[in-house]
Amino acid sequence: MNIGFLLLLALAGYLIGSVSFARIIAYFVAPGEDISQTTIAIAGSDESFESDTVSATAISARKGPQVGCIVAILDMLKAGVPLWFLQQQYPNQPVTFLLFSIMVVVGHNYPIYHKFHGGRGLSPIMGSYFVLDWVSLLVTMLISSVLGFAIVKKYFLGYAGWLYLIVPALFYRFALPHYGVYAIIIAALFTIASIPEFEQFRKLQAADIKPGESDFEGFENWSVRGILDRLRGK
Repeated sequence: MNIGFLLLLALAGYLIGSVSFARIIAYFVAPGEDISQTTIAIAGSDESFESDTVSATAISARKGPQVGCIVAILDMLKAGVPLWFLQQQYPNQPVTFLLFSIMVVVGHNYPIYHKFHGGRGLSPIMGSYFVLDWVSLLVTMLISSVLGFAIVKKYFLGYAGWLYLIVPALFYRFALPHYGVYAIIIAALFTIASIPEFEQFRKLQAADIKPGESDFEGFENWSVRGILDRLRGK
């Protein structure tokens, strides 16, 4: 594979990922509003949870799940559609479309058009995995939701645990190790982008403050449970 072509694909992926649909939609539904900071009050305490991501989940927390759904779908499409095209063009060269997909997430998290201030990459990651292996995506999301929301009652596990569960799934389902390595890199990108929020969760736990599910209503829309609730009209 030509190195120059790979670099061109990486650049294209980064520039596409840098398109911020959260900002585009916010321009119409929240003109003049600063969406770079989202504050969620924690019921029963004087504390609050701060998120500085510009993403579908943040828009959902501000303007409701319907608007957040539009942003998320657009973010999923910007990653999934070109990935599908590249996969069709280079089916035997996974490095091409996997590198492109990684750079879409990098662009989403650190967009050059917006001073490198973006989201955490969850929606484009979901769009990419839907193209690469939708079975593993749905199974790991289901397991993550059941464990996090129904059994151990840990919000983060229910919301994003599937990002880590899918790593061994891809190593198992694909003969080539490229997919498993891709999953490790994707999980690392999400983890790095989420460090500020991890720190806030740690401080809340240290203060023995346990946020309820309703406190994060806008942020759990992309768990399997959240998706099913919307399909049932809840």
